[in-house]
Amino acid sequence: MNQFVTVEGRTLRKAMKLVSAAIERRNAYPILGNVRMALDKSGLHLTGTNLDVEITAHIDVIDGNGEWVLLIDAGTIDSIAAVAGVMPIKIERITGDSIDAHITLGDGGAFYRIPSTIDPDGWPELKGKRAKQIENFTNGMLAVTLNKVAWAISNEETRYYLNGVCWQIGPDGRRMVATDGHRLGLCRYSPDNAKEPINRIIPRQTVGIIAAHLSGEDVTVFATDNELVIEFVTADAVIRTKLIDGSFPDVNRVIPQKDKLAFRLDLKRQELVTAIDQAMAIGRTRKFDGRAIRFFDKDGRVALERKSPDFGTAHVTMSSKWFSGAKEFGFNASYLRQMVAPCQGDVEIAAIDAGSPFMISDEDESMTRVIMPMRV
Repeated sequence: MNQFVTVEGRTLRKAMKLVSAAIERRNAYPILGNVRMALDKSGLHLTGTNLDVEITAHIDVIDGNGEWVLLIDAGTIDSIAAVAGVMPIKIERITGDSIDAHITLGDGGAFYRIPSTIDPDGWPELKGKRAKQIENFTNGMLAVTLNKVAWAISNEETRYYLNGVCWQIGPDGRRMVATDGHRLGLCRYSPDNAKEPINRIIPRQTVGIIAAHLSGEDVTVFATDNELVIEFVTADAVIRTKLIDGSFPDVNRVIPQKDKLAFRLDLKRQELVTAIDQAMAIGRTRKFDGRAIRFFDKDGRVALERKSPDFGTAHVTMSSKWFSGAKEFGFNASYLRQMVAPCQGDVEIAAIDAGSPFMISDEDESMTRVIMPMRV
């Protein structure tokens, strides 16, 4: 029986962009460099995995025959889909002494014969059957919410439990939070809580995949019978991911209470971003230890200073007024810019004192941003 499937090149290319996010170019297991193609009555299903994340994209077919599985090099099929454009692609599974894929573009002007040397029965799967629904995000809100806090994810491997976004549902509502110990981003997307608290740490890679590929998508999140695996399901794709097995810190302990904030600086967001860029201009071509940026009072206005023993000193004065009685303080310049740049409207920087955690607020009431000061 002739086993084949015909799909539009553009559709295959779109699916491969998503699936390829879970396929690493360099890996110790050759099978992980392949995409798994499975045809059944519901359509063509493409799957890629790196053993931590598994992505399956579902494609409607133009024509097809049989129910079969084929492993094919992911880079090869992605490149073929890219040059096909809107032309139809016919993929035939040919069995003989070996299993090959015969791929034809359009009316046959371009033809490829691709060997499939790996047995599909050895395909690794993330263990865990789908269980109850946890949450439903509409209109791309999952990607938006994760992206609001992703900048605070830690890169420090020793505290591995900070290498992702912690999804929390409990007495404080429903929220996503990330921290690296120096800064914190928390987005409370709903005030509703749940009878069963949730505390799951979504790894950095999965956060990036969702933010990059599920923008605008409705996403339903399911638990599985494996407590360290969850599923993100859209209309035409499923992302299964391992969670980080660890205890996320109690971030409520480091968030300042608003009624105890002793002083505030009201700043224009774009002016602040520009001032930070101007202060960071010195030494930009080489790395140096002058990461700190100092905020101080200059004739009643907010001023910034950055020093380097090799590259000199930068002074920038803003139009905003200094808060009377406030002491000077400092931040990591790159951290501050990264936090302030996406803010909406004017920005407020507030703290209990110069040595305590600072809060950065804007018009987005769902966001809580905290940054630790630096000694200057």
